[in-house]
Amino acid sequence: MDHVGTRQESPTERRPAHAGRHRRPPTTRAARRPPFTLVGRGHHVTVGYTLTCYALLLLVPLGWALTRTGACTGACGPTRGEAVGVVLTAVPGLGLALAMSLPVALLLQRVATGWRPASVGVAAAVVGGAVAMLLVNAVTGDPPA
Repeated sequence: MDHVGTRQESPTERRPAHAGRHRRPPTTRAARRPPFTLVGRGHHVTVGYTLTCYALLLLVPLGWALTRTGACTGACGPTRGEAVGVVLTAVPGLGLALAMSLPVALLLQRVATGWRPASVGVAAAVVGGAVAMLLVNAVTGDPPA
């Protein structure tokens, strides 16, 4: 029996199961890259490390100030009240430095993709502190210490 117009395929000539289906065109690396945003993956950890650096900058001197004694013989440093007062006067400057460090941390995290969040947090704290010091010195007219 001969069927006109039909073709019998041999087992070796069969098409693969996916033949004839529509395939998506291959995407380029740029097409797979997410759009640029300042807040990216892992930003909570980076901000946490930056905040930790500033918490240490506040808590270590405050701890030292709170352990000062009021009694002193001879030439000695400030008393507990004076030491706490000195530490607390530094809080506004520390807040300014922190406010400058957080955007720096997020930008560094986005740009320096190979850095770990701890490295980004410490680097942002250093850069933000330096920028804040220069800004305060420029506004007040005092030379850097």
